[in-house]
Amino acid sequence: MNKGRTQQSKLQLYYKIAEQISQQLDISIDDVAICLIENEPVNWSFGGGKMQFVA
Repeated sequence: MNKGRTQQSKLQLYYKIAEQISQQLDISIDDVAICLIENEPVNWSFGGGKMQFVA
């Protein structure tokens, strides 16, 4: 995921992911671990050997 999201938006994302996994797999929400790794746009390529996010 590209850098730039707020701590609050990440917290909301983590909760929604954990909630959905918990409900769909019938496991405790406390047993869902999430590791989000942020990086820079230069680390992305969607084909053709190009850096689409870099002008």
